[in-house]
Amino acid sequence: MIIRCRAAGGRCYPLAAMAWRSGNGGRRRWLALPALAALLVCAIVPARGGRLLVRVVDEKDGLEVGVRGLAQDATGFIWVGTTAGLRRWDGVTLRRVAPEQIEQEIYEIAPLPRGRLAVLEAHHDRVWLVDGEEAHVLRDASGAAVGPVRHIHADRSGELWLLLGDGRLRRRDTRGAWHDVDLGGARGHTFGRARSGPPLVATDRGVVRVQSGDRVVPVSDVRHAIVLAERDDGLLVLGLSEPMGRFLALREGRTVGSFDAESLRPAAIAFRGEDVWISCDHGAFRWRPPAAPERFDRRDLGARLGALLVDREQGVWFGSSLGLVHVPRPGMRLWGVDEGLPVTDPRHLAWTASGLWIGTWLHPARFDPRTGRFEVRDDVVSSRQICADRHGVAWMTARRRVASGRAVDGIVAFDGDDVRFQPAPGRPGGCASAPDGRVVLLAGDGVYRTASRGAPASRLGALSPAGCAAPYLRAVARGRLWASCGPQVCSAQLEPSPAGGWDCETLDDALEAFDVLEVAPGTLWVATRRGVFRHTDSGWTRLPSSLREPTPSFFRLAISPRGGAWVAGHQQAVRAVPTGGDWRVVERLPGSIPRAGNVLERPDGTLWVASPRGLMRVPADERGGHGPPPPPRVVGLSHDGRPLDAFRRVTLPAGEARLEVTLSTLSYRAPDLLRYRYRLRDDAPWITTRRPLVRLAGLGPGRYRLSFGASWDGTHWSTAAHALEVTVTPPPWATWWAFSGYAIALLLASWAVHRVRLALALARERERTRIAMDLHDELGAGLGSIGLLSSLLGEETEPASRRRIAAEIAETSGELGASVADIVWSLRGRSSSLAALGRFLVERAGRLLPPETRLEVRHPDPWPDVRLSLAVRRELQWIAVEALHNVARHAGPCRVVLAFEPAGGRRWRKMVEDDGRGLPDGARDAEIGGFGLESMRRRARAIGAELELGPGTRGGMRVVVTFDPRARHTA
Repeated sequence: MIIRCRAAGGRCYPLAAMAWRSGNGGRRRWLALPALAALLVCAIVPARGGRLLVRVVDEKDGLEVGVRGLAQDATGFIWVGTTAGLRRWDGVTLRRVAPEQIEQEIYEIAPLPRGRLAVLEAHHDRVWLVDGEEAHVLRDASGAAVGPVRHIHADRSGELWLLLGDGRLRRRDTRGAWHDVDLGGARGHTFGRARSGPPLVATDRGVVRVQSGDRVVPVSDVRHAIVLAERDDGLLVLGLSEPMGRFLALREGRTVGSFDAESLRPAAIAFRGEDVWISCDHGAFRWRPPAAPERFDRRDLGARLGALLVDREQGVWFGSSLGLVHVPRPGMRLWGVDEGLPVTDPRHLAWTASGLWIGTWLHPARFDPRTGRFEVRDDVVSSRQICADRHGVAWMTARRRVASGRAVDGIVAFDGDDVRFQPAPGRPGGCASAPDGRVVLLAGDGVYRTASRGAPASRLGALSPAGCAAPYLRAVARGRLWASCGPQVCSAQLEPSPAGGWDCETLDDALEAFDVLEVAPGTLWVATRRGVFRHTDSGWTRLPSSLREPTPSFFRLAISPRGGAWVAGHQQAVRAVPTGGDWRVVERLPGSIPRAGNVLERPDGTLWVASPRGLMRVPADERGGHGPPPPPRVVGLSHDGRPLDAFRRVTLPAGEARLEVTLSTLSYRAPDLLRYRYRLRDDAPWITTRRPLVRLAGLGPGRYRLSFGASWDGTHWSTAAHALEVTVTPPPWATWWAFSGYAIALLLASWAVHRVRLALALARERERTRIAMDLHDELGAGLGSIGLLSSLLGEETEPASRRRIAAEIAETSGELGASVADIVWSLRGRSSSLAALGRFLVERAGRLLPPETRLEVRHPDPWPDVRLSLAVRRELQWIAVEALHNVARHAGPCRVVLAFEPAGGRRWRKMVEDDGRGLPDGARDAEIGGFGLESMRRRARAIGAELELGPGTRGGMRVVVTFDPRARHTA
């Protein structure tokens, strides 16, 4: 038998085996005796209790400085005093507080009521009061800064106690009043936590207790205490400076335990249940007086330890050179390669009377939980699965090196310190424990089953590889053997003999099948890379809930004495019980591991877990214990990457609603198991996430009431509370005042449209009226004259008179026709230009003026493109026609001038001038009468034009109209 022993504190390699193998003769083998002596020395080295499982907050989290002070406030925040200011840790983010005020090293932190803190700045010996994000120096009644201060302490009532540099004791009550406490001439050195009320004070004369009324009562005459604390049951623990590193446990003044910490300087004391936790400058201890303490060195926690805290979840925190070190479950321990495990990533576990057997891909090892020692079997290689029978014997199919150095396939049995080997040629195929307590093994040449203790395994028969070339035995259930083979699950009959072949069934979308286990009578489960399957009469069906786990890749199954089975896989190990065609998770392994191998549960509730980090032990009192999930809090808020300080109400501008919300439950024990959910409104659906970060983008204008919840298992959620109110303001064009403006503008537009329509209607009515008046004026009188002349024509008998009357009737009819033509022309669309008006007037003048009268027309050549409104062209037409009528009837001219010319700006000028009789001498424009002239004035005023009447350049009369081509009727 060749055994390699490894113990804590170092490694003992197989020196004896090396020397023994190297010798060919008896004389040279005697040289191995020194190596054997070294092996014996290795066996008696005290074993460690395993490493602590720790989490470190360091530079990756933004903590790039050393930690000196630690405290937890009533809310649950962890406050960290560093060599460069004050930080607050919420489990997600590390936030620096009051950086502009507090820049130096923080030595001590004392939480006060209403979320306030008192912090002691080491170099300046002054105290800061921190309230939220603000900090100010603590001052006394006179307004002077209090100091120099050596130590601070806040008792359970919220009063602040200060030990000054000269050893005096002062108290600041909850109202802010100051009180001096008389220590009876003694000088105070440090404070200590008392079981109730005011603190303990270590003085140069011993330890005293301050009672109500500031009375000082002696507790112990032990001097030189530099750290001290009193547990609620009255146990007082002291750390002394003389001798350095001496610790005492006192109860009612009597010493009940003590130990020396090898000259380490005591730094802090804290209590966790029955355990006393002590930090020193280069190590830490867990002590349960009067027993000997368990020591943890810098490999576990780092060097330069100082601050120590036991939080409200009973996790232990250290400030060290590593950063902020958290031990969430101090009872959990880990043994890895440094402690003697042959390799990382153990695979299988089996418990026997001689210890815990561990199967790895290299060598098997036996672990003694009492001593923490591993015994590694170097002569057995390629071991994987290991099974224990009812006699406490460990069995496996493996390869063993024989004396010649060859590796032989076979069956290995470990019965205490005895090892038996049974050759079985062929590829090892695993083992499984049968319901009757025996072990069934699958070797290359057949199926074997164990019998009585000390007897070799008996061969039951051979199995042909009908469905699988290399099956791996996983379970014995329902009288059959169950094996995995890639994505297949195979079974074969066991009784009366394993004859025949394997019946294999491929699992849909499973990728690869692993363990098979009968978790309850008649209920078979198989763990795969795509969830867990259950066997039914119709075949294998997947358990739906197994796909809802964080990672649905599972490898190992193990029965739990508490019911159900442990299912281990990537990042998780859960205990689940069958519920119909599904499962229900009733427990989760505390903490996160990269990949859980076997989970072995002992009757006392202790869990042993094979993981890539090594062998892990979870005591029964460390299992579960999460309690109800705490409601999450908003601990960080940023808008487009810019931090926001308002954690209750946030207002975002429209189009920029990109918000990041950081959550924390202020639970530090197992943050990797937490799940979060949120919703935007009370009636909105919940959105679930595994990260404590919520990103919101594209929110429309409105008000949102964000609610958050947390859960350990995804089923039981914390009570949702409205944690954040977000208001997204609409864009300027969508605000209430903008809509009010729209409404006013709409009303004004409606009113304007109404006014325009009314104006158009009035304009149309005026046009109709003017046309009617024109028709009445032009046609009415003419028709009346025609009617009168017609009646005279009927009465007249003289031929000459009849011819004269007929001529007058013809002339009047011609004038009426011309007037109707003028009216019709003014209403046509093609008459809207200035050129059309000019051509019309030239043609009209040609018909009105006698042949002997010469007509001169003056206008720009070519005609400009000037458009005339309907009102302008009608009024200009009638003014010009009236002026030409007057010239033709009354002036008797030889020459008539019709001119169009620009008058500046948009205005134009039209002129009708003749050289006829003209106006009376001395007559002015206002004195010129006549119905026709008055009509011209009225028409000019109607379009805002200027009408000038006066003598022409060669006698006669000149009519000038200055107008705007686009003018409208003014009345």
